[in-house]
Amino acid sequence: MSSYTFNETERGAIQAFLEHLVYIKSVRNTFAALYEEPSSVYVLSNTANDFFGYLNGILINYLNLAYARILDPFDEKHPNFGIDYLYGLKEWLQPEKDELDTLRNKLADFRKYVKKPRNKVIAHNDVKTYLRKHAPIGGFPEGEDLRFIANAEAFLTIIYRNAFGSIFGDIVTTNPGDAIDLLRYLRMGLAVDRMVAEKAKGDDFSNLFLYMEKVETEARNLKPSQ
Repeated sequence: MSSYTFNETERGAIQAFLEHLVYIKSVRNTFAALYEEPSSVYVLSNTANDFFGYLNGILINYLNLAYARILDPFDEKHPNFGIDYLYGLKEWLQPEKDELDTLRNKLADFRKYVKKPRNKVIAHNDVKTYLRKHAPIGGFPEGEDLRFIANAEAFLTIIYRNAFGSIFGDIVTTNPGDAIDLLRYLRMGLAVDRMVAEKAKGDDFSNLFLYMEKVETEARNLKPSQ
């Protein structure tokens, strides 16, 4: 049984943060489905290279901004909704305090990767940055943002458990399925383009599957089956 009492407003805030975290993780998983698999990048670049290049930048900027925003401080001058706000809902006792402090420190450490890009490029057009002709700024080690999301989930789980008497479990998103469906239809489009270009004859459907296989094997840098 929880040692803390949460009112309706506090519970609503915790639920709202959960929904926000689900959305962030959904966008991150969509990005992974589209841009972290070489065969997917091949399909995107051979379908609408500029468009999907712009979308890549938009998703990266959104995720960096989303990570930075939930790490913004909460106080009278900065009433930001994020990790600090949730932490300040209660005077935490042991063992929750140590657990939350550890996770909060890990989350805060990630801020060094996203604060400068957010302030200089994403949220503001910093003059000096732009006069450097968009010199690279920011970035973080591969997988570091996934650890950040996992730590945010663990942090929220502790607070959620004390507020609702249960945990919400691992956040599992289904939206990457949309990206996978999109890639499937784009592969079909590339196959049809190839059929038309080569004036394929014979049964349309068998040819389509044959050309889809060719597109897929090219995307994976394999030789088409004979």
